[in-house]
Amino acid sequence: MSAQAINAETLAAASVVGRDIWAEAKTGVYQVLIFSPARDEYNTFIHDEVARPRIGYFVVDEIHLVYEWGPEFRTLYETPFTGM
Repeated sequence: MSAQAINAETLAAASVVGRDIWAEAKTGVYQVLIFSPARDEYNTFIHDEVARPRIGYFVVDEIHLVYEWGPEFRTLYETPFTGM
């Protein structure tokens, strides 16, 4: 099983060696992706027409942050799979 965390540190490290983790993730090479909830690219990724059909499960582990961050937190994870 292959997994990849996508956050500021992993994106920066990949960039140094010429890798684009977002592009890799779209190909389905990773079976598990772990996102930083504050990444703006997250929303673009889950709505991407290439990446979206490859998404089998969607789990939010940081749901307790809804209370801490308020309504803005929900917009990051707002119904990404409606219509599937």
